[in-house]
Amino acid sequence: MTPLSRHVYALITIFKNQLKIVFQADEIVNVFANNVPLSAVIAWTATRSGDAERFTYASVGVVLLALWNRGVFRIGSDLDDERWQQTLEFSLTSRTPLVVIMAGKGLAVVIPALLSGQTAFVVAQIIGNQMVDIGSPLYFAPSMIMAFLGVMSTSFPFTPLLVPVEGRAGFFGTVAAFGLVLNAFVYPAAALPTVLENPARLLPTPWAMESVVAAAG
Repeated sequence: MTPLSRHVYALITIFKNQLKIVFQADEIVNVFANNVPLSAVIAWTATRSGDAERFTYASVGVVLLALWNRGVFRIGSDLDDERWQQTLEFSLTSRTPLVVIMAGKGLAVVIPALLSGQTAFVVAQIIGNQMVDIGSPLYFAPSMIMAFLGVMSTSFPFTPLLVPVEGRAGFFGTVAAFGLVLNAFVYPAAALPTVLENPARLLPTPWAMESVVAAAG
């Protein structure tokens, strides 16, 4: 077995094991409770503006916001749980690279987030009493995939930080708040003050959001 095939096998095994954990009833309820109400508020705010383009932006943003929240908090919490269970050392010293372990966990973790993101999208359409008209479906689908990868690549660097702070929610509550703004899930980066727009442009997510909304328009 080549090193690449070993890594792929390890990733699939970690993914399957993590999937059993994330699809427990309390986990699913937690994901939906954290994302859907917030998405409804964002959609309601966008609807009151009377701007169809802003509503489209918010509808796409709530899906990616669900991925961001899940990617940052849950994967990092898993690493912190391993520390408390004294299994983190095995993960760090195993022949499987840590990035493969995190990728396997991450792929499983974001599946419930995708489901809640889809639900948030539907809720946004109900709240707004309108449907987002996808003008270019052939461009929209790959744009969403690239946006998904952008969100996950942005959230991954934050996840190990949960270990040294021992999973304190207050610390990551601050990270999530800044992430919501800088990732341009609610407002385009161009609408941010210059002091925030410049660092936001260093992240892949604002660019991905713009491409997705352009494909939807």
